[in-house]
Amino acid sequence: MTTASPHEGQTELDQLTRELSGLVADYRKIAKRMSEIESRIIDLRSRAWIAANNVTLSQIHRSDDAPGYISHSFKFAEWIKTQRPLKRFTEWNTEIHFTTDFISGNFLSPPGRIADVPK
Repeated sequence: MTTASPHEGQTELDQLTRELSGLVADYRKIAKRMSEIESRIIDLRSRAWIAANNVTLSQIHRSDDAPGYISHSFKFAEWIKTQRPLKRFTEWNTEIHFTTDFISGNFLSPPGRIADVPK
């Protein structure tokens, strides 16, 4: 029965450690690029959605406009229902929703972001 010498095991360990370090470095580059691409896709979708729906700041109920601090979306929706005229869009946590969806409880993440609405 032959056994590997401690030197042989160390050599393999060193090789695998170097290989893993290289893979980790490659992964970090790939993960960074994926994040950049995902951010750009979000930007483009937001801007396209805003343009397609002709969103302007004057058409948006803003969460900052509510009296006092409203930390719950359902309370904000109740406040919006009292506003006249009812605006076409509502901003909550920087995302733009159709007001009708928002007050009916449809909080699916829409593609529009308040930061992308033209000033």
